[in-house]
Amino acid sequence: MLRIYYFPIGAETLTPITTESIRTRGRLCLPSMDGTGRDIKRLLLSVAPRANTPNIFTDKAVRVLVLEVSAGGETQLAVVENDGIVRRSDIESVLDPGRLEQLKDLIEKSCGR
Repeated sequence: MLRIYYFPIGAETLTPITTESIRTRGRLCLPSMDGTGRDIKRLLLSVAPRANTPNIFTDKAVRVLVLEVSAGGETQLAVVENDGIVRRSDIESVLDPGRLEQLKDLIEKSCGR
């Protein structure tokens, strides 16, 4: 099962939204794993690591936090910033604009706006 905390991609804020604060400032969503949830996970796991761009993740413009929930607890699958930067564990990558829009559409389809 996925647990997603979501703040609208593209929205600007006066104060930073971090990996921790999105849990209170974002909307909680529990997508179905036989459809949209599976597609969200597949999209995030398919993003290739970006070479030669260390420390591009700022943790100040977080828009999506994806947690995988099992009987053993929660595991952070990915964090996505407003400009498409993705952090998975210690791997940073970037969603191109088309894939970022695809992620936005999948989340909004499953979770509402």
